Amino acid sequence: MFEMNDRVALITGAASGIGAEVARTYARAGATLALVDIDEAAAQSVLEELGSDRNRFFRCDLEDAAQCVELISATEK
Repeated sequence: MFEMNDRVALITGAASGIGAEVARTYARAGATLALVDIDEAAAQSVLEELGSDRNRFFRCDLEDAAQCVELISATEK
């Protein structure tokens, strides 16, 4: 198992499928997560599973450049 302590992982498509499984794997490895998806309800479910105390959800349509810029800025903070 790899370690991601003191790292932030931005995961797109985090509400389901491969994205949600990557989020679970990175969380087990110790990463703080920025979960990104357009499906807020499903992403909130993943966030609750992984813990909202150190992880955050960001709603972002990756086809919208302005939203992507805002996402990166918010994640960096």
